[in-house]
Amino acid sequence: MCIVSEDNELVGDELTMETVAALPWVVMWDLPTAFAPAARQLNMLGVEPRIELTVDSFLAVPFLVGSTQRVAVLQRRLADRLAPSTRVRALPCPWDAVPLKEAMWWHPSLRADPGHRWLRTVMREVGADLGT
Repeated sequence: MCIVSEDNELVGDELTMETVAALPWVVMWDLPTAFAPAARQLNMLGVEPRIELTVDSFLAVPFLVGSTQRVAVLQRRLADRLAPSTRVRALPCPWDAVPLKEAMWWHPSLRADPGHRWLRTVMREVGADLGT
């Protein structure tokens, strides 16, 4: 979902690509080796997002959008949970946003470690519950 401030007068009931291109952005990462998926998608669609802030946590994003003219992309569940305290509203993206994929990576030496195996099992179970 895209999020904007509740009082952003530049955005009506829906976002357009023109509005998305005009507004300043908060993005998750924007480095050569760790890029923002939303910014990359917009680039592929011919829109160069005006990145105003880069963060390293999705949790920070709505706090940096509320009461501003900024726009950002955020997971629906997180946007719904934080919207009341951050004064943002969630709107569908005006493009077909690629779903965010989460993955686990670990060093092969930890494959048989009991604590690490337990953690991977818990993470898989939580992920499966969130997917429903």
